Amino acid sequence: MKELSDLCQAFEQDIPRPYLASWYPLPDLPDPALIRTLSGHTSMVNGCAISPIGDYIVSASWDSMLKVWDAHTGEELRTLRGHSSEVWGCAISPAGDFIVSASWDTTLKVWDAHTGACLSTLYVNGPLTACAFHPDGMHIVAAGEGGVYFLRWVR
Repeated sequence: MKELSDLCQAFEQDIPRPYLASWYPLPDLPDPALIRTLSGHTSMVNGCAISPIGDYIVSASWDSMLKVWDAHTGEELRTLRGHSSEVWGCAISPAGDFIVSASWDTTLKVWDAHTGACLSTLYVNGPLTACAFHPDGMHIVAAGEGGVYFLRWVR
């Protein structure tokens, strides 16, 4: 970085005026481990999960939606709509066939991971911020302003 800074200072006097210069240091390049950035939500992303076999990723956002992404290409596969407020958390069932989402609208929604269809809406007594599937795939735990909820989900 020092070499580049010295080079820039050396050529600065030769740059035609006027020119733009940054008042603040420019950000560093992303970490070399970064494979890709998934873009498509219109608001802050609060949660994410990756399928058990690693073929798809789910993201939860304040735009009230979830997005399902191909983990290998980064392509957006589908958008899950149905919550009426921010979605704070998401999880994928142990078999990878269902997605659960936790929303500030006081609901958990269970989705078919392959079609995006909403299969169930479960209501609790307060806004939700997190969720997870039990290893048996038939129970869900969620957390939020009202506490921690343990629910049985019947397919």
